[in-house]
Formats: sequence, C-alpha cells, structure tokens
Amino acid sequence: MSEQLVKVKALGADIARPQTRSAGDEYEQLFRQIAGALEPPYDPDRLLYWVENSGALRPNIDSYVVNIDGFGHRVEPVIDFRADAVEDDVEAAIYARKVNTTGMEPDPLTDEQKKLAVEAFRRRARFEEARVTALIANAAYEPGESLIKLRKETRFDYEAVGYGAWEVLRNGRGEPARFKRIPPQLFRLMPMDDGYTLIDDFEWTSPVSFEPTSIYKRARRAAYISELRLNINYLKEFGDRRVMSPETGHYYESVEKMREVEKKPNLRPANEYIYFKQHFPGTPYGVPRWVGALPDVMGLYKAALVNLDYFENKSVPPLAVLVSGGRLADGAADRIERYIDDNIKGIKNFHKILIIEAQSDAKSSTAMRVEIKPLTNAQQQDALFLNYDERGTDKIGGQFRLPRILRGDVRDFNKATAEAALRTSEDQVFAPERDDFDHYMNARILPEWGISFYRFRSMTPVTRDPERLSKMITEQVKNGVLVPAEGRALAEDVFNRRFAPIKAAWAQQPITFTLAGIQTGTASAASGELNKGADPVALAKQVISVKDVLEREAAELAERRMRLARAGIDMDDDQTLVIEASSQALLDLGIIPLEGP
Repeated sequence: MSEQLVKVKALGADIARPQTRSAGDEYEQLFRQIAGALEPPYDPDRLLYWVENSGALRPNIDSYVVNIDGFGHRVEPVIDFRADAVEDDVEAAIYARKVNTTGMEPDPLTDEQKKLAVEAFRRRARFEEARVTALIANAAYEPGESLIKLRKETRFDYEAVGYGAWEVLRNGRGEPARFKRIPPQLFRLMPMDDGYTLIDDFEWTSPVSFEPTSIYKRARRAAYISELRLNINYLKEFGDRRVMSPETGHYYESVEKMREVEKKPNLRPANEYIYFKQHFPGTPYGVPRWVGALPDVMGLYKAALVNLDYFENKSVPPLAVLVSGGRLADGAADRIERYIDDNIKGIKNFHKILIIEAQSDAKSSTAMRVEIKPLTNAQQQDALFLNYDERGTDKIGGQFRLPRILRGDVRDFNKATAEAALRTSEDQVFAPERDDFDHYMNARILPEWGISFYRFRSMTPVTRDPERLSKMITEQVKNGVLVPAEGRALAEDVFNRRFAPIKAAWAQQPITFTLAGIQTGTASAASGELNKGADPVALAKQVISVKDVLEREAAELAERRMRLARAGIDMDDDQTLVIEASSQALLDLGIIPLEGP
C-alpha cells in the first residue's frame, strides 16, 4: 500500500465528514488553484476533526496549552540597578560590546566614567521598560485580546495540527506592532525561492546591546485564505525586506512599481508571517506529536460508537414468555419481528417484555405450559472494550509524555506521587517549550522593538498550597535569603489577606543579622562601634552569651514565680522588673535589643 493511501486511510476517509467541516473542501479547491503550493503531509482539516471527536486527545492538548502558555509572562531587567555590583555589571557590558564590535581590548573605566555609564544605562532601562510593557500589552491583533490568549490559541494549533502561524502587521515606524493568528487549515507554504535574499537579523554584542545585521538565505512565501472574501493572500517571510504583492505573490523593486504593474493605486505590500512547527524530516510542515497514535485515536472513537449503538439498537429483551405444549398463533412470527424493530430498540424501550402468543395443539399429548424465561445472560452487561479504552488512552498520553493526573485521571495518585509527576512534567515537557518561545521573542521580536535591557520571560506555575508556601517562606527567611519584610509580603498568599508593611530597620535585613544583634548603620550602645563591622567570631560569642543570659534569667524567673506563688504576691510588677533586667543585660553585652515588645 502506498504512503499516500496509508495516510488517507489513517485520517479516516471512510467516515463521513460532518457538516461543520464542509468548508474544508472549498478551501482545498482554492489552494489547488495556486501553482506550486505545498500540500501538508496530513490534511489539517481532518486532524482537527479527530481532535474534536476524540475523548483522549483534547485533555492532553489542553494540558499543554494551560501549562506552557497559560500562566502569562513578564519582562525581566538584564541589569539590576539596585544591586551593589551594578557598576561592575555595567562595566562588563561596555567591555563586551567593545570587544565584540572592534576585536580589541578597551581601557578600563575610571570611577567617574562608571558612575556616568550607570546613570545612562538606568535612564535607557526606564525608557525601555515603559515601551516594552505597552508593546506587549497591545501585541494581539483582535480588540480586547491579550498576548496570552494569542499564545494559547497558537499552542492549540501547534499541538493539534503540528504547526501554527502569525501574520505580522507593522506600524508606521516599520516595527512589528500586532500579531494575528492564522488558522492552520487556511495556511499553506510555498516552495523556497530559487535565489538567495537578505533577511534581517540581529547579532548580540553584549547582554544589553545588539547590532542589526542580515543573512543570506532562500526565503519562502506563504499563502492563506481570507475567511471574509474567500480569496488567496500571500505573505513573505519575517524579516524579508523585499516588496511583494499580497494578491499575486510577485516581488517588485518598489511599492510604486507594484501599484503601477498591478494597476491598483492603493495596494499595500504584503505582510510577513512567523511560522511555528514541530520539526519532522522530509516536510517543511510540522507533524503533530500524536500522529503515531492515530490508529488508537480512531479505534477509541469506533469503540465508543459501538457502545453508543448498543443503547440505540439493543435487540435482546430482558425476558420472554414461552408457551409449551402448543404452537405459535398465526402471524406471530411476523409480529415478533416487528415488535423487536419497533418496541425494543432504543433507551425508552429498554425494559419492555417480549410476549410470545401460542395455542394448544389438539394432537399433542403434553399439556400446554406458560414459562417466563430471563434473557439477561444474552444481554450486554457493561460497556465493551474497557481495557482497550484504558490502554489506548495511556498510549495517546504517552505521545505527549504526560502523566494521568494532567489528563484529569487521579486514580492511584497521592500527594507525593502527584507532586513528583507534576514536577517531572514541568522540568521535562513544559519548561523546554516555554524556553523555545522565549528565545524567539528575545532573539527576534524584542530587537525589532529596540529592546535590549529587558528579556521576555514566560511565567511558571506558582504554588498555592498554604502549607508548602508557609514552609518555603519560613526556610527562606530563616536562612537569610529573604528579609522579614519580603516574607511578610509573600505570606499574604498564605492567609489570603493584605498585611500592613513594617518599616522598622530589622524588617529590612536578614533575620540572622537581627538575631546576632546586628542592625545596619546602628552603633552599639556599649562599645560605640558599628556592629556591622564586628568580627564574626566575636558576634558568635555574643550570641552564645545572650543565650546563657536568657537561660539564666528564665531559671531565675521560674524560681521567683515559685516563691511568689507560695507567698501569694502579684507577679505583674515583678515580671516587669525581670524584663527590664534582661534588656539591661543585653545592653551590657553590646547587643541592641529588638524594637517593640
């Protein structure tokens, strides 16, 4: 059997296409009119048909869509201007740019030059932050939509059909301003051009600078069908500088020449396209990752139809009334056949009884007897192909490398196994896909916008488990990774309420410093020196001394409570004296007590 016949059979040509897909035939006829349009290895319209009708494919695709593109994105600064080493970072960026552009080692910067460079970089970064935020917010073509929704819809196309495409619309400054999703069933690639042409590209010379450049390559046009007018429109490859007609796909020397030849004074040059595909050798199109399990997809669909058909065409009654010692009445056989066709099939007739009429036979010596015979053994008791259904579903999920829990099946999962499965999927499946998209945005789109001080970053799932989150915050604060003020801000997600900020000095420094009696920029009450510059060994000895003092005070307090209890004396005044004494003991050791009670 030839390859083409195998693909036609695998795509279910033996199953009638529903009316909702009838427009696909008209699209195919339009594409056949284009000379040289490349045919995809699998009909995208039929692939979408199977995604629509498969109970196993959609959960896997939706899991990809949500976990890869559904958590949003942010822009991150390349240089943190709040860090202490900001001057070193700026100097390294300037050094890298000069080396990569001139090939020579530059002279080191003076302190004054570093300060001026930091201030210049900071102003540029503020400008770019405002600009890139607005550009990303308005990147989607459709009014009211966001880049997140555009990414999710494109991801669905990418997983369902194997590829997705955006139409790029540039603004008056020549920058890509809007991106419009092109449905995959309306998109076709053209053969590569015979010759090479210059395609815009960018070369990064430092973490915060790039140089526009060009590369020679064989460009490829694309064609898509406008759903509004059902006509063919042409697109050129993203970064192709040439002027191309959107109606004929021909290249021209200038816009004026194109309008003159095609006799359309208002004709605009063709837009560009960005193409995302799942690579597969031998075709410029993408091939969906689940195509290897296509027989399982078809088999599960037909098994479901068999089970559905049982309810509509059940022909075995639950019981029969038999008459022995006689014979069937005249015409009884025909009535039984009609009864099965009209009164037993379907859900509403599920419990109807078949009655067989008979009459006694005068020649028979046996007395006529009426008997009720159950026929439940001959009925289908449960759905068929349950094992096949489960194994087929797992095989399809294996094509996506997803555990059951991400497909909505929570059987045989507990908290530990669920967390392990989610962590593995994040590391092995979702994160690499996000990185691919982020790399393209940072390498091609942001330089087109003139953005170099910020990077596009897709966001990952954020844990909302209060118990896990509280433990994480506690550990990070305890180890000095977070200061108490930051831990308090993060704790808002645990308690689902907003806390008032604490502006005290101890809340802005690591808790280990506070426990050691260090308050940045504050002099010791005893020595008059800055604890910030104290010897770590001395500080450790101070902490041990504080611990001994507190333990001794606690023992004395317990003994005093015992004496006061025996004497019946009120303890409030005495406790106040103890607290004051403890504070004085801390001051005597050269450690400033914490603010507050």
